[in-house]
Amino acid sequence: MKLTALFLFLLSLNLFASVYSQNTRFTVDLNGKTVREVFQFIEQESEFRFFYNDEFSYIDKVVDMSVKNENVEQILEKLFETSDITYKVFDNNLVVLTLNRTCNRFP
Repeated sequence: MKLTALFLFLLSLNLFASVYSQNTRFTVDLNGKTVREVFQFIEQESEFRFFYNDEFSYIDKVVDMSVKNENVEQILEKLFETSDITYKVFDNNLVVLTLNRTCNRFP
């Protein structure tokens, strides 16, 4: 019985951490920062981690944007709205970036 109670307690802590991270909101000026620096900021201020290919040239693009009370997915939507990069956020707060292969860049 004690083992079951301990297991349920640990599980609830894990769920709380996941929900907390997904509800994290940011208000920050990101003008003059690279996309890579935006990722580093989000990683330092939350439980999110980014996984991507260092050869994506877009990662070193300088952005000019400010966010006010926005969550990570809203920030990523703004970052990638004009790029070929897509992302997937997993339950463990891992964000995986990939190139959008279905993009119609060639006739």
